[in-house]
Amino acid sequence: MKATWRPEINSTAPLLHLGLHLILSILVVLLFKFSLDFVQNESLPRLLVLPVAVLAGVGGIWAFFWLANYWVTIIPVRRIRENLLPFVFIGPALLLLGVYLIYPTFNTIYISFFDRRSDHYVDWKTTAFSSATPIFTLLSETICCGWLQ
Repeated sequence: MKATWRPEINSTAPLLHLGLHLILSILVVLLFKFSLDFVQNESLPRLLVLPVAVLAGVGGIWAFFWLANYWVTIIPVRRIRENLLPFVFIGPALLLLGVYLIYPTFNTIYISFFDRRSDHYVDWKTTAFSSATPIFTLLSETICCGWLQ
């Protein structure tokens, strides 16, 4: 029994099969582009934007994984196929983790060196001010003591 499912390429029309999946892949990319533009349009009512966002998010991600699985499983070299397949499924999760957790963290640290309106660089002035406040001292001691225990 095979460990992974592999599409049947030895059919009578392999080029038609590959062409269909290529067209589907292009349509998924275009659908993501259209839905992103649609969701960002502020003149549309939110009750119309919400179902489009949910359908594009859930359906688009499902289509992406289905097509990505297909493109990886048609790779003829088994070793490359088996080494690449986990990255196809883990890659988007790591990308989303980076976009929604890691980037905002570093961006917040960067923005903290500017004034209230983020117009002028203020060097360490805000950090020195905030580190002198009692709440910052309490939080830093709590975090440090928590790590040491």
